[in-house]
Amino acid sequence: MYAAGANDLSPGDSVVLNIGKKSQEFIIRGLVMSPEYVFNSPDVIPEPETYGFIYVNKAAFPEMPVNEICVLTADDADIEKVKAALEEKLPGAFILDRKVHKSTQLIRAEISQFKSLSKVFPIMFFAVSVLIVMTTMTRIVENQRTQIGLLKALGYGKGAIVRHYVSFGFYPSLIGAVCGLAAGRNTLPAFLWSILEDIYVLPDIRVAVVSQVALAVCISSVLLTCIICYYTCRRSISESAAALLRPKAPAAGSRVLLERISLIWKRLSFSAKMIQRNLMRNRIRTIMALTGVMSCTALMVTALGLLDSVDHMVSTYYGETLKYDLRADLDEKAGSVDMYRKITDADKTEGIMEIPVSIRKAESSSRTVLLTVVENDQELLSLGEAGTDVNGGHTGSAGPAGKHADTGGQIDTPDAGMPYENQVMVSEKLAQIMGIDAGDTIKLRLPGSEDENDMYVENLVTIQIGQGIYMSEKSWNSLGKGAFIPTALLIKNPGEDTRGFFEGLDEVTGVKSLQSLRDKTKTGLESINSVSLLMVAFALVLAFVVLYNMGILNFMERVREFATLKVLGFHHREIRSLIIKENAIIAVAGILSGIFPGVWLTDLVMKSSEPDDMVFRALVEPTSIAAACCITLIFSLVAQYLLIRKVRGIVMTQALKSVE
Repeated sequence: MYAAGANDLSPGDSVVLNIGKKSQEFIIRGLVMSPEYVFNSPDVIPEPETYGFIYVNKAAFPEMPVNEICVLTADDADIEKVKAALEEKLPGAFILDRKVHKSTQLIRAEISQFKSLSKVFPIMFFAVSVLIVMTTMTRIVENQRTQIGLLKALGYGKGAIVRHYVSFGFYPSLIGAVCGLAAGRNTLPAFLWSILEDIYVLPDIRVAVVSQVALAVCISSVLLTCIICYYTCRRSISESAAALLRPKAPAAGSRVLLERISLIWKRLSFSAKMIQRNLMRNRIRTIMALTGVMSCTALMVTALGLLDSVDHMVSTYYGETLKYDLRADLDEKAGSVDMYRKITDADKTEGIMEIPVSIRKAESSSRTVLLTVVENDQELLSLGEAGTDVNGGHTGSAGPAGKHADTGGQIDTPDAGMPYENQVMVSEKLAQIMGIDAGDTIKLRLPGSEDENDMYVENLVTIQIGQGIYMSEKSWNSLGKGAFIPTALLIKNPGEDTRGFFEGLDEVTGVKSLQSLRDKTKTGLESINSVSLLMVAFALVLAFVVLYNMGILNFMERVREFATLKVLGFHHREIRSLIIKENAIIAVAGILSGIFPGVWLTDLVMKSSEPDDMVFRALVEPTSIAAACCITLIFSLVAQYLLIRKVRGIVMTQALKSVE
């Protein structure tokens, strides 16, 4: 259907199919979507303008053999037993289940990534939201001290007063939870779905049934708000009516730790001493403010770290692992590599042969993977040792025992005295999935063959995108399975007309530049980038709300103090300076304390969202850390600016007068 739309085809139009030497015209009877082709591309991402699928009746091409059988199993069927039975009946066939079928495996990986992200980030956002609710509701109830005192004096019971003020939290939180649930279900899924629709063939989006987790979050939010209101009200209602009708006395000051260091304390100014004492006098508020800023900074670092990690993975793979500039894919009519090397205008031309093969370890189940056979002493495909990057630098994961990959990126030829003459290298991620280690022996079976070959795993290699096994041309020749016929040519520094020359050859099925592959891969990873940008936006909103909320709470608690300072002769700018310095200390301390949790959270998210065919390495660039810190600091300054404007509005007589 997507290919038809991209090529302006509709039911009733005619198309001509060329299969071999036979051409036949067909009438389009309908447009279809198939679960077998959720992801429909021979390359990195789908291009419906040039690639699609067509269903025709087998009677139209009776001479064509059947090359694929689809098996529908019962819901309670043992998949491994079914695969074993099929392998016994069809010994030369490759058996693929939904776990390794490319189309469904990719969409399952996307779903798994979103599930992983949905388990990590909501917890962080919920924790910050808890801080906001706690400070807001505490402030609202405590501002009602005089009202609570009046109600007690008028004879209202404690239960009635508590129920009244619990409703302050119940109704707003209930409305907020319902609105948040409705907004979240109808905005974010549609946004992410629209991104995935550019890559996958998906049905129309449907709003899912409200899950138990979503309901639990909503109920927890309402209950938490009510509990906070209840305990705050209970603490106030325990006082007498006369005490409640008086302004709340500020918290008693005490000697701070810095004050015990006389050498430093004596050198501090009066304002600096006041700031230090106030921070320690209101420890709970200070800790909550620090925690809020730290969480927001950690979320910012994580969001930017995800962007850095994805960009680093793509740049490493398409700049250090793959070192060619053009790739020309060939069909079965391809000639020898030497022939193409002689006629290619380029600094270097190498051939690779890619074949789908079935491998297994001992008696375990088989898995279909891609075997890449390269020329001896090749240079345009750099394979790094597992546990290191492609340049030999340590990545943080332990490498396998045994031989190491050649640091020049070449695949070693079999060494004399090895247990098996035939040697392969296995990508690190594939080895983890199948439980393979360097020095093991695996069984390898080629397409259409019933025989299995014992292959010695020389070592494991790190490949960022696309997992498989690798073999040298010499090892391939030792198998005796035919000549080394390239399926693709890797070309370095081609001439101006090289691409056009290869596009004109009959045996060339496509020519792709490394830059185009890089861009397509970035497009395929757009969903992770979109989630990262959403995180940045939400983290900024939370940072502003937390900083402003904490600041306004501090300001309201200290209005009498600021009014007293004005009476004593302090100017507006001096009082503003006190507020700015105090909030700046909290903001800077929270920002610095949020860097390490942000880096740790980035690593956690990358590991939890890693698909089977990719290797994610968490990387947070220093520039991203600096950007996260600066953005959070700027938002704190904006919040402070809104607060210090209130200093000029303090009326000294009103702030200092007693209720009596």
